[in-house]
Amino acid sequence: MPYAYFILIESKNSTKEFMFLNAIVFIKAIGYPFTNGEQLIEIGILAVSITGIIFLGVKLFLINQQGLWKAATPSLMLVNFGLFNSWQISSVRNGLVSWYSPTLITFWLGFIGLTYCLYNQDSTIVKIDRFKKQWIFLTLAILTFLYAISGLTTIEDKGSWLYAITPVSASCLRQYQSSPTYCEHYPFSMFGRGDFERMQSIAEPLHRHRLTVFSHRQTRTLQGDFVLNTVQIERFQDSQPVYWSSNRGKNPLPFSDYRHLNAIIPTGNIITWKITIPPTTQSAILKTAIAPGQNNKSHALDATLSLKDERGQTIPLFSQSLANFRWIPIQIPLSEYAGQTIILQFSIQSDLPEQVGVFRYPQIKLLLDRSKTAKTPFIAPVIAPSNTDLNPQFISTHANDFQFPIPQTRLGKLSNLNLFPENESIVTHISEEQPGSWEYDLKVPLPLINYSHFYFCIAASETIQPRMSSISYRLSGQLDFPHKQVIHVPLMPDEAEHCYSYDLKLLERDRVEKLTALRFEPINLHNNESTSPDRNTQNWIKIKQFRLVKEHLQSSP
Repeated sequence: MPYAYFILIESKNSTKEFMFLNAIVFIKAIGYPFTNGEQLIEIGILAVSITGIIFLGVKLFLINQQGLWKAATPSLMLVNFGLFNSWQISSVRNGLVSWYSPTLITFWLGFIGLTYCLYNQDSTIVKIDRFKKQWIFLTLAILTFLYAISGLTTIEDKGSWLYAITPVSASCLRQYQSSPTYCEHYPFSMFGRGDFERMQSIAEPLHRHRLTVFSHRQTRTLQGDFVLNTVQIERFQDSQPVYWSSNRGKNPLPFSDYRHLNAIIPTGNIITWKITIPPTTQSAILKTAIAPGQNNKSHALDATLSLKDERGQTIPLFSQSLANFRWIPIQIPLSEYAGQTIILQFSIQSDLPEQVGVFRYPQIKLLLDRSKTAKTPFIAPVIAPSNTDLNPQFISTHANDFQFPIPQTRLGKLSNLNLFPENESIVTHISEEQPGSWEYDLKVPLPLINYSHFYFCIAASETIQPRMSSISYRLSGQLDFPHKQVIHVPLMPDEAEHCYSYDLKLLERDRVEKLTALRFEPINLHNNESTSPDRNTQNWIKIKQFRLVKEHLQSSP
């Protein structure tokens, strides 16, 4: 009914075009219950092939056996229902999501029913009976194989909301008053990007009523807080960057992954994790484990875990030399620091620079006193994203930063931008629904590991909502900008000029490469958003500066 309503009544007001038969999506929809990652179209074609074989078999056995029609009616109804759902979805949708599977799988349940009906019917013709048994066995074998492999290899395509409940999403939501604007992408990746206030509108009621991540039982994770400025990396010269893995470092994964990941710390790195233990805490326990990395040589390394309290006093919590590959569990109570902001330090030291240490999914389990928490009045926090100049802890720029010469338009390649240089900045008036970009090729590649942040200052007319800036980067050996190497930074909703940053520690393994080119889109309107600049108003963008902030390294230990 909803599809019929939007197709027949609301089609004129809808932004989606109706297509009577979108063959590609239709084929994908039939095979979607058996999808395995990106392999939609191949399984869909296989599904249609099996469909033809089954219908051929049904036709052969129904010609002279009319009594089979009655027994097969429920199964045929399920098959038709699945086909009808596939047609409905493909007529108005260009893609598929996991919640379609229950309605689409009825097609295959009907097939199994037809197979069972045919199995119970005896044919008077020996050759047809022999062919029927072979066909039934082949059909069931193929369906069993497809169903088995669909759940053994991938899970990302089985849950559309999987990345909305990751450790990173939880941290962004919990720290909504100071989380960076690019945090908006993690809990709301299904709805596009650019509306930073969306997270505040969701988080504040949860905070007020102490639900989900604000409840009396909380889990703070290093993996989740990695996106925040409360986690910093003190890196010594020539050391490799910290990264994340589901094991001991053999398979690197992005920190934003839904799995609980381990922190892989190469020699010469110190991870600092600032966390506030709530004053109403009854119990706070730090849980992790430590082991050498997967590819370490048979050589000891030293792992240390320490705590710095509000007085600046450093307290050792754990220190041990790791000579073998077994896990050493760590469980440390932190209840005595209730009401304080502490800094935990994780470090690895070794004589060999390629050695790494692994801290297994560091987390702090908190149990708050419900009676005390209930008496604490809710005070709406002041929103000051840590990656904007609204936050007092916003990063500082330095004379040795690399500044991209944006005002000197002759040094960059422009696309759909009408530029008017003024006062060492650029002002452009938007005439297109999708504003253009500025591209800059570096004559000398820059090692990203020597820089800590992207930094730019921009203002835009508030008629452009929602909005975000996008940064695409190209590394050594790449001929074009890969679609996965794009950074999105949502902008504040007002017209005032603000400076924004993006923490390069989030690039993880890409930081070991050299930057060869950069493309900056001052305003990027996400495809999932229906809004666009109002052509009846004077839309504008003002770009002040763009730079790479130099990282200040520690001297070698």
